[in-house]
Amino acid sequence: MMISQHVRSNPDTRMFIIPAGDGYSCMGFDNVFAHAQQLSELLHRPDLAPKTEEVGQRSQYKLYLQLADFAGLSNLGTYFDPGTPKAVREILETYRTRGAARLRLFFGDQDTGRDWLEEHGVVGRIGRSTGPLKAPLLIESLTSRYGGAILSGCIVRILDATARYELYRHPRYHQAQLTVVPCDHGAFKAEVLVDGEVHVRFRSQTRAVNWLAFMRGERMRP
Repeated sequence: MMISQHVRSNPDTRMFIIPAGDGYSCMGFDNVFAHAQQLSELLHRPDLAPKTEEVGQRSQYKLYLQLADFAGLSNLGTYFDPGTPKAVREILETYRTRGAARLRLFFGDQDTGRDWLEEHGVVGRIGRSTGPLKAPLLIESLTSRYGGAILSGCIVRILDATARYELYRHPRYHQAQLTVVPCDHGAFKAEVLVDGEVHVRFRSQTRAVNWLAFMRGERMRP
């Protein structure tokens, strides 16, 4: 946990600045608190529960690292983000054990249910990381065993990418209004408007329509 000695706290951005190789990464004050709180509950260690009055202090980040180390010595299974709905946890874990089955994930705001219209890192198999906190991973390649960590707490909709049926939908799930219109902007011939504002342009009407269908879950690739 030596890294905690070099972590800086930035009250303006409410972020911890964490050394990472030749650069830095960041982790929000509230995120650290939520993870520390969840870990203390999973480990049945109320004596290590984070205190609200210590949010933003380096001591709380050190506590988070300590709890993560304890988690590595325990069998907590797959570790999901705080606030991940139970149904989402169950689906991701079920598909992880199946191995080959692929999912289409939609990310968005858990409070409002609004889709963020993420188009990258949203289709693949479910794996699990190594380390003390074994986070769910999305493995996009059919042959690889490596993938990126899933923001499970931000999932608002899930489809089975093979059978094309819906497995989960946030109670308030919705998308912005998506509209394909022609355009004459250099080589681009069509554009997609999100609530009336230009979001992305394409070189053909077909590509624009395919992208829109992908965002709606009607296709599994743009």
